[in-house]
Amino acid sequence: MRIFLLAVFFVRLFFPLVLHAGPPLVVGKAEREILFTGYSRASRTVSISPEVSGRVTEVNYHVGDRIGGKPFVRIDTTFVDLGMEHTRRSLARLDVRLKSVKSRIGYLEKEFLRVDLLHKKEHATEVSRDRAAQELEQAELELEGLAADRAVLEIVLEEAGQKRLRHSITVPRGLAVTGRMVEVGEIVGPGMELARVSDYTELVVPLSVTGDELEAVRSMAGRVRGTLSGAPVDYSVRRVNPRYDEGTRKLSLELVAKNYSGERRGGLKFTLALGVATGGVTVPGAAVSRRYENPVVVLKGSGRAVPVVVLEESGGFFIVMDDKRLVPGMELMPGTGSGE
Repeated sequence: MRIFLLAVFFVRLFFPLVLHAGPPLVVGKAEREILFTGYSRASRTVSISPEVSGRVTEVNYHVGDRIGGKPFVRIDTTFVDLGMEHTRRSLARLDVRLKSVKSRIGYLEKEFLRVDLLHKKEHATEVSRDRAAQELEQAELELEGLAADRAVLEIVLEEAGQKRLRHSITVPRGLAVTGRMVEVGEIVGPGMELARVSDYTELVVPLSVTGDELEAVRSMAGRVRGTLSGAPVDYSVRRVNPRYDEGTRKLSLELVAKNYSGERRGGLKFTLALGVATGGVTVPGAAVSRRYENPVVVLKGSGRAVPVVVLEESGGFFIVMDDKRLVPGMELMPGTGSGE
């Protein structure tokens, strides 16, 4: 009978040690895995509008096309071309007049010097000298006026050239046409929307997050990868809107998907799984005694029992309410389960 009692006592002491052999039971930081989901869109979208009015003579791209080397739209330049030709001819006519006046000034300079010399020798009257000087001065003033007129015409010609350039509406290469509202033959005017183009060279994913989630997304950029249309991608935070939405209690931010080699378009599903810090700490389920009624954990160093309030159970761990006696990294004794 005595031998039997000793055997039972030995089994009672030994088996808990065998059952709980393994990794230490440690208090950890409480985190909850959150799956963020969003859909890709263009990094920018631009409305294409003309600065001039006229009839459309050429449209080179349709919805879905990528912009190449040709202008998106050409507007008829007939009247601009006629105006520029008129200005060029006026300049040519003015150049002839300038040449004539310069020639006359050369003659009048010589005539003035001759009359002035005769006046000094008293072979010409002062009236003759003054008349020669007056004629020379008037010719020089005429030359200045013609030069000013020529400068004005050059400005008119430059302005017309700039206006002609605006009859060809160009768009940066690589942008995608996402809307087209113009056809050949239509009359368009300044500010009228002709098309929309979007930049998909960078794929942007908008998300709505809480403050804690924002910090997690920021801190994990470059360390955790998400998926875009099923393919693993890196991400970076592009911008954060500082405005706080009182209704959703969230902030808006934009991520940029990186190292993606698939089709670049809107609507691609992006997912990102991150661990977000929550209130409380985690304790292994194996360390909790009386888990369904006044649960406690026992500190390994001191053997002190600490009551805990269970907030949530996940994957063999309990998230319990914060307690200054439970510090992440602290080791616990094995629990006795729910029956004790």
